[in-house]
Amino acid sequence: MGEVTSRFKEEFNAVKLLAFFGIFFMIFDAISLFYASADPNGLYILYGIIEIILAAVVFLSLEFVDLGKVKIPFQWWILLVVGVVLIIFGFLTYPDSRFTIFGGLLLLGDLPLFVMSYFSAILIIMAALIELLAEKQGWKASKMMVFLGGAFGVYDCILLFGGYIDIENKIWLANGIFGIILLAVLLLTMQPWIDIKVPYVWWILMAVGFVFLIWVSPMASGIAAFEEYPLGGFGGIVLLIGMFLLLLGF
Repeated sequence: MGEVTSRFKEEFNAVKLLAFFGIFFMIFDAISLFYASADPNGLYILYGIIEIILAAVVFLSLEFVDLGKVKIPFQWWILLVVGVVLIIFGFLTYPDSRFTIFGGLLLLGDLPLFVMSYFSAILIIMAALIELLAEKQGWKASKMMVFLGGAFGVYDCILLFGGYIDIENKIWLANGIFGIILLAVLLLTMQPWIDIKVPYVWWILMAVGFVFLIWVSPMASGIAAFEEYPLGGFGGIVLLIGMFLLLLGF
């Protein structure tokens, strides 16, 4: 097992792993754009083609395919540009769609409703930031993902608090408070100068990630209106990615 992990880390680093996952979600979003190209906006097919091209550029920069003398450098700024373009596409499709965690198609009655995700953009941009900060600051990729997941988790809790203010649902308020407490404990486990008897290990991250994914998330709470908020519900999945990177030793 140790030899397999060592070989994996030689061929992959955290940045390439995130970029590789981002490619899959880019392709998924592009397929969704093709499906929605006839209605409501004919430009969607152009967005989809551009996204496929960008996915190919990122994939080729990973150097899984030998292009001979043609080399696409794997640089943080290229990833950042790709991520920004994905965010722009998300913004351009926003008036005619709703955003969910993974994008794709939802059925609203008998009508297909196109939805696009910011998730691929988040993965690509995080890969760029990790590449940049790891070189300059020496920060671990898993901790950066956990901090980002914590930030998204706070945003999820704020959405729950907003739902409580609107209709005074005490369950949403309790879930939000519980989520804030969980994140505070998780943050404390990452500080070496504070001993709270809770270890910073992968299974703790997994537990917190799943709690946010299936419980604290405004989507999991059944607040359908919150699907209109970009980035809502990302806390759990980003924490789980941080757990995965920690498990691999990144």
